[in-house]
Amino acid sequence: MTDRLTLRELSRYELGTFADIIYRNALLHPGDEAFVCGSQRITFSQFNDRVNRLIQGLRSSGVKKGDVIGILSWNCLEYADVYGAAMKGGFIASPFNPRLHEDELEYLINYSEANTLFVGPDLLAVVDSLRHRRRISHRAVCSFRLGFPRP
Repeated sequence: MTDRLTLRELSRYELGTFADIIYRNALLHPGDEAFVCGSQRITFSQFNDRVNRLIQGLRSSGVKKGDVIGILSWNCLEYADVYGAAMKGGFIASPFNPRLHEDELEYLINYSEANTLFVGPDLLAVVDSLRHRRRISHRAVCSFRLGFPRP
């Protein structure tokens, strides 16, 4: 018999979910690097904490399990946070390609039924343009590195 804890003992989540992997890695490898993007680095423990804070922020804003959260951004660490929150919080992540034309983005964003949209800071003008024309309607638009949420 081994003294190692089993995965089931380590986790409060069902065995085999992505949420379980996030939580397990934070327990087993807290100081190891989880993600690297340019000069930014976060550990598994930091990633778990960031994901948990994001889930709490989303839930306090009224986002429920099964709700769609959109992502319009270039690659960044925050992108991983949103995906982690979706996996662990029971939300549905819907990514949008920032290379698309505004009309295409409008269609896809509306079609996705996302009620919260995470946007990279360099793409806020595109979303502001769509919102100004009343072509998209969301409960919250959240900007990476600029705070949560943005009215």
